[in-house]
Amino acid sequence: MKINKTNTIVSLTGSNSLESRAIEHCRKSGFIVYLDIDNSVILDRCNKMKVTRIVGMANKSLIDILEWRRNIYENTYDIRFILDPCKDGGFDLQYNAKKLIEMLNKDQDYVSTRGAKNFLFNKVLTDGLAPDGGLFVSSYMPKFSIYQLQRFINLSFQEV
Repeated sequence: MKINKTNTIVSLTGSNSLESRAIEHCRKSGFIVYLDIDNSVILDRCNKMKVTRIVGMANKSLIDILEWRRNIYENTYDIRFILDPCKDGGFDLQYNAKKLIEMLNKDQDYVSTRGAKNFLFNKVLTDGLAPDGGLFVSSYMPKFSIYQLQRFINLSFQEV
């Protein structure tokens, strides 16, 4: 399969996309965004929808399947995005999509700690130091909700 589109998002769900060949194919075609959400939220949603099993995996509990998937996601993602729930516990998909796109667009612009601005990642990677002798830092500082910050608690330093 070859996707000949630019600025296209392909959303993969289910277990087939978690096979190593599928992951490598995706990685060659773009990058993998891990939409991170607490298992309890998924289980609650499944309960409300009366989902008790996953097709082809009837011999495993939902929590076992979620843990299996989470392990794969956490070992293969390029970008981790923690979804932010609404006050009612649901998810505003438009809001989260907007925040993700904002993060992806702004994460590519860097500034120098000494004031120089507007450097792209490739320049940062190849030069190491800014022309004014400063260090490169991202110009974008994301704002996190309380829910998103709570999701950091059990992550390692490297994951955060």
